[in-house]
Amino acid sequence: MLYTFATGTFVANVSWQDQNLPQLFQQLLTPTDELEFQKFADGPNTSAAPLIALIRAEYSIIPTVVNACFIYSALSCANTALFVASRQLYGLTRTITVEEDSNVVRRILAWMSTINHKTKTPWPAIAMSALFFCWLPFIRIRDTESEYLQDVCVTAVLTLKHVR
Repeated sequence: MLYTFATGTFVANVSWQDQNLPQLFQQLLTPTDELEFQKFADGPNTSAAPLIALIRAEYSIIPTVVNACFIYSALSCANTALFVASRQLYGLTRTITVEEDSNVVRRILAWMSTINHKTKTPWPAIAMSALFFCWLPFIRIRDTESEYLQDVCVTAVLTLKHVR
């Protein structure tokens, strides 16, 4: 309910013609000469509707506090995803047994289920999960206006082909 209320508040206070909003699917926003919808000339460069609404309302410190809360929430979500992924990887690999004639893949999967007796954590599963997720922050980085997610996936596949 709080999320719906907050979203309704931002929709009511930020015009769809605001030039600070992100362009979806490379479509241009409606050009406008009205000053209230122009890009921020000397202010922060943001495309988040809550921050645009707070900046347009001319609050001085509140947009910075809200942005800090957004960053903290993102880091908290990333930490939770890492925890869940590492525990899932540990749970999937803990019943794998290794014999003398086991192949390399089976040995690596069994290694991921080892636990550090001092800290009681499956550190190999945590390390592998972090390694698997380290590319996610770079999904939106691009140097052209092409399909950036497709470019990232193609690059990942080509990299895997070169590794083999």
